[in-house]
Amino acid sequence: MIIGAGKKHQNILHKYQDLDDRINFVANKVIHLGDQLESVNTPRLRLMEARKLFKYYSEFLSEQSETPNPVNREASLTDTNIPTIVVTNKDKVSKEDKESIFKDPNQLMEAADIIQKLHVISQEIVSNDRPNTKGPPNDKNPFSSTDPVKNAYDATLARVDLIYEQVELSLIEAFVSASATGLASSLPEGAQDGDGGEMERMRGLVRTSVNFKNYYRCVDAFMEQCQLGAFYRQDIFGDALILCKRTCKLIENIFPNPQRVYSKFIINIFQGKINDHIQQILEEKSANNTELYLKNLHELYTKTQNLCDNLIDVKMGIDEQFLSRLIKNLFGRYLEKYINIEIKFFQGKCQTVLDAFYSSLHHEKKPIPTGGLTDFKRMIGVGQNEPLYIYNESEPDAIKSRHKKMALLLVSDDVVCKNMLEDIKISLNRNKKLSTSKAATNNAFLIYDVLVEYLFVQHLEYAIDIELQNLLNIDSNLNKYYPDFPEVTFLRTLRTTTRIFHKVEEVHDEYLTPIVSRDRSDSLTRKWRKWRDNLESKAAAGLERFAQTLVSRARYTLTALQKKVDFEPKGGKENSGTSYTTEAAKSPACQAVVTFMSQQVNYVKGNLDGKNLDNFLMELGVEFHRTILDHFLNYTFNLTGAITAICDINEYRNTAKDCFDNLPLINNLFDSLKSLVNLLVVPPQNIKQICLGDDLVNMDRTMIMNFVQLRADYKSAKINAMFR
Repeated sequence: MIIGAGKKHQNILHKYQDLDDRINFVANKVIHLGDQLESVNTPRLRLMEARKLFKYYSEFLSEQSETPNPVNREASLTDTNIPTIVVTNKDKVSKEDKESIFKDPNQLMEAADIIQKLHVISQEIVSNDRPNTKGPPNDKNPFSSTDPVKNAYDATLARVDLIYEQVELSLIEAFVSASATGLASSLPEGAQDGDGGEMERMRGLVRTSVNFKNYYRCVDAFMEQCQLGAFYRQDIFGDALILCKRTCKLIENIFPNPQRVYSKFIINIFQGKINDHIQQILEEKSANNTELYLKNLHELYTKTQNLCDNLIDVKMGIDEQFLSRLIKNLFGRYLEKYINIEIKFFQGKCQTVLDAFYSSLHHEKKPIPTGGLTDFKRMIGVGQNEPLYIYNESEPDAIKSRHKKMALLLVSDDVVCKNMLEDIKISLNRNKKLSTSKAATNNAFLIYDVLVEYLFVQHLEYAIDIELQNLLNIDSNLNKYYPDFPEVTFLRTLRTTTRIFHKVEEVHDEYLTPIVSRDRSDSLTRKWRKWRDNLESKAAAGLERFAQTLVSRARYTLTALQKKVDFEPKGGKENSGTSYTTEAAKSPACQAVVTFMSQQVNYVKGNLDGKNLDNFLMELGVEFHRTILDHFLNYTFNLTGAITAICDINEYRNTAKDCFDNLPLINNLFDSLKSLVNLLVVPPQNIKQICLGDDLVNMDRTMIMNFVQLRADYKSAKINAMFR
C-alpha cells in the first residue's frame, strides 16, 4: 500500500511539472503576442489621436471661409514616418459638436486635452512655417502683413488661444471647487484625506492642468484653500507644523510633482503667516520695549528653528540648507542689528542695577579723589576740621547720617552681582542662538566686556578704591579720634569681591568658554588674568595698609599703657642672679594688645581665606614682632621687671601661635625674641655663655648687645667688660 501511494505521488508530481511548463510557455506566447499587438496598435492610436486633433483644428480654420486650409500643407503637419492625413469635409467636426465639447462641464477633461494639444500645434505652425511675417514680401519672406495665409494663421491662433484660456479658467475653477469640498473635511486636526471622490477629481484636474501655462494658479488655489481655518490657535508654529504634515500627504496624493509643490507650500507658509506674525510681534507689540523685543526675537527664532527641524523629519525632499535660507529671509534684517541692540540693552541694565543699588544706600557716586584726605572729606561731606570716623549708635542723628557713609558696604553680590550675572547669562544664550557661528565668539567678547566694565571696574574697583581711601583716613586719625578701634569694611568688601569672582568664574566657564574658538581662548585667558591681577593688586595694597593700621594701633596702645615702673619697679630686685620668689604677671599694656590683636585677627579670618589670608597673616605677624621688639628696646629692666617682661613675651608668643596659625617664620621670630628677653634675668656671669648657646648663636651680635644693655645692672655688674 505504501509503495503504491509513493508511485501515485510521483505521477502527480510529474503531471504538475508538465502543466507548469505548459502554462509558462503559453504565458510567454501571450506576452509576445501582446508586444506585437502593442507595436501595431500604438502608431494606430497615435494616428487616430492626430486625426481627431486635425478634425478640431479644421473646424477652427473653417470659421474663416475665405482662408485657404493650411492643414493640407503636408510639410507642416506631417512627419516623414507617418502618412499624410488629409481631412475631408465629411471628416470635419461640426461647429455644434465643437462648441458642445468645449462648453460642456462634463467633458472638461477631454476638452482640455484637445485644446492644449491644439494650442501647441498652433504655436509650432506659426514658429516653423512662418519664421518672419514682418516687412514687405520677398523671396525670403513670402508672407507679409497683407498676406491672406498669414491672416488665416493669426485668426486661427487667436481663436485657439481664446478657447485655451476659457478651458484653462474652467479647469482652475473646477479645481478650486473640488478642493473647497475635498479639503473641508481635512482641516480639523485628526482628519485624513477628505472626500475620496473629490480627491480623485482634484488629482485628475491637476494632471490635466499641469500642461497649461497657468498651472501655478491651481497650486496657489490649493495652498490658499489648505490654510483656511488652519491657524486657529495662538501657537502659530504648532499650527504650521500640523498643517504641513497633513498637507504633505495631500500633495503626495494629488500632484504629480509633490516635492516642488511642497517646497512652494513651505515658502508660502513662511513668507505669509509666519512672516506676518513675526512682524506683528517685533515691529508692533515690541517696538517700544527693548527687553521684550530681544526676548520675543529669541523666542520667535527658536520656535522657527524648531519648526524647521521638525519639517526635516517629514522627509519630502526639504533639506536643511533650504530651510536655513527661509530663516535667513525671515530674520535677516533683525539679526543684522541684533548685537548692537543687545549690547546697548545690557549696558542699560547694568547701569540701572548700579544706580538702584547706590540709591538704596543714599550714596552719590563720584570720581575717586586723588588728593588724599582733603578731597575725600569733601567727597563725603565732612568738614576739614572735623574728625573722620565711623559712626556709632551713641552719636547724634545729624552726625550719624553724615558719617554713616564711611560704614557702607559699597559692593554687593546679592543684588548687583546676582542681577548682572543673570542678565549676562540671558544675553550670552541669545547670542549663541541668534549670532552666526563665526560672529558668536566676537559678540560674546563684546557682551563680556560690558560685564567687566560695570561689575569689575565701576563696582568692584570703585568700592575697593573707596575702601583704600577709608583705610588711609582711619590710619591718619586712628590714635586721635578713635577711642575704640573702628570696624573696617575693607575686609567685608574683599570677602564679597572674592565671592563675586568665584561666581563670575562659573559663568565664564559655563557660558563663555564653550563658544570661544581656539584661536581666541588665549586672548580670553589674558583678559581674565589682567582683570583678576588688577583687583588682586589693589586687594594686596589694602591688606598691607590694614596690617599697618593694626600694628599702628598696637604700638599706640603699648605706648599709652606701658609704664616704666612695669619693667623697673621701685624696690625691685637687681639682676643679681640670687634666688627669688615672685608673683609677677603680664602687664596691663600686654593684656590690652593681645586682646586687641586676637579680636582683629579673628575678624580677619572671618572675612578672608586662601591666599589673601596667608599673605595677610604673614605680613601682620612680621610687623607685630617688629613692634614688640622695638617696644622692649625702649625700657630698662631690673629683675622684677624682667620677670614681667618674660610673662609678657610668653603671652605675645602664645598669641602669635594662635593668631598666625603656627606659621614657622612667625614662631621662630617670637622664639628668638623670648631668648633675648631671657638675657634680662640670667646672672651676669652666665650671660656670655648663654649668648654662645644654641638659641642665640646665629643671632646678630648687635641685637644681643642691645638687649643686654637694657639690664639695670649693666654698668654696675660691668657686663660690658665680659664681651671685650
